[in-house]
Amino acid sequence: MNQGHAWLARAMAHKSTGKFHLGAVLAKGKKVISVGFNNDRTHPRMQKFNPDKSYAPGLHAEVHSCMGVPDNELRGADLYVVRVTKTGRIAMAMPCAICRKFLSDAGVRRVYYSNKQGEMETL
Repeated sequence: MNQGHAWLARAMAHKSTGKFHLGAVLAKGKKVISVGFNNDRTHPRMQKFNPDKSYAPGLHAEVHSCMGVPDNELRGADLYVVRVTKTGRIAMAMPCAICRKFLSDAGVRRVYYSNKQGEMETL
C-alpha cells in the first residue's frame, strides 16, 4: 500500500459535494492514473450497476476516479478510497456493492479503503 496515494485520496474527499465526503485515487505502482470524489449528481454509469435503485443515485468516488481512463489502464490498477467526516475524522469507506461490481468488471486489482479506526484495509 502506498501512503501517499491514501493521503491524496483523503485530500480529494475534501472536494466532495455529496452528503458523505469520499475521495479516491486510481494508481499503478507509484503512478497516479486518476482521482475522483463523490457528488450528488446522478450519472448513467452508476445507474447501469444499480438497476433497482437500491443505492444513492449520486456519482460515487470510486466510479468518478475511473471515468475517462482507458480499459488497459484500469486493468491491474489499485484504488484508494478515503472518507472524511465533517469534523475531519477518517471514517469507513468500504465500497458499496455497486462500486465493487463496477471495479471488478473494470479489472481493478486491489481496493484499499479507510475503516472506522482511520486505518487502511484491503478489499
